[in-house]
Amino acid sequence: MGPTTIFMLLRFRFANFRSFRDEQEFSMIAGSGAELASVVIPVTNIETGVLPASVFYGANASGKSNVLRALQFMRTAVLRSHAAWGPDDEIPSEPFVSTTAEPATFVVDFVDRSIRYQYGFSLTKQSVVREWLHAYPKSKRQTWFERNGNKPMTLRIPMMSITHSDAMAITKWSLTTQAFSL
Repeated sequence: MGPTTIFMLLRFRFANFRSFRDEQEFSMIAGSGAELASVVIPVTNIETGVLPASVFYGANASGKSNVLRALQFMRTAVLRSHAAWGPDDEIPSEPFVSTTAEPATFVVDFVDRSIRYQYGFSLTKQSVVREWLHAYPKSKRQTWFERNGNKPMTLRIPMMSITHSDAMAITKWSLTTQAFSL
């Protein structure tokens, strides 16, 4: 079976959210053990492949729900922040109790159409501190966009590597997000 081209989550990392101060990582990337070889999904440029499923387990009150809440917060930020978060409103982040002034960080690594991407952002209750999208075509990192604080966003998308419909979607996204913070 050759490498897959479907959309797949590889990793999710977050820090300074709810009960977690330090960075936590949820990974779907398989280990190097041969015992899982029959179920591992091959993915371009991921040597060990990706697991088809995963389970959270642990004692009561150990943070399992907060890992899922962190992923949900990132999803909501990406999909709804432009409509739900006003430009002067407080960002509804839930930082770890003793680190409320430090940014919370959310990062997702995924594969789409055989290309690995990393999208992430750091934010406080007042603003988005940093946001980025990296692509790894042919395993070499390209910064497709980056935003630091209130500085204008820098776009560096190599147009030859994306389709016309992708370019239109990026243009539409760029126009709708320029007026709003993350």
